[in-house]
Amino acid sequence: MQQRWIAPLAALVLLWPHPADAQAWSALEAQRQRCAETGSAAVCRAALEQSHVLKRWADNAKLWRCTTALLGAEAVMLSSSFNPGTGTTLEGSNREVRQACGR
Repeated sequence: MQQRWIAPLAALVLLWPHPADAQAWSALEAQRQRCAETGSAAVCRAALEQSHVLKRWADNAKLWRCTTALLGAEAVMLSSSFNPGTGTTLEGSNREVRQACGR
């Protein structure tokens, strides 16, 4: 009976992008920029969800500077989303995340 949930769970794990994958980090940067530019709740929610996945990865790896940088990047993104379309760039917080997380 327990085996019924193993196959779907294994498929999900295999399909879910590995947080340490460079693609996951660049996708987060793109999502964060779209959130800041549009202020769309759905876009910002997707960016936050991706950020939470990466924070869990950083927490599990005991990369506290990375976790802190991701929290700061979330704050910058959300504050920027309150004034969408102002040409706000998140490059400073992206650079900080890359440095702290080794990306």
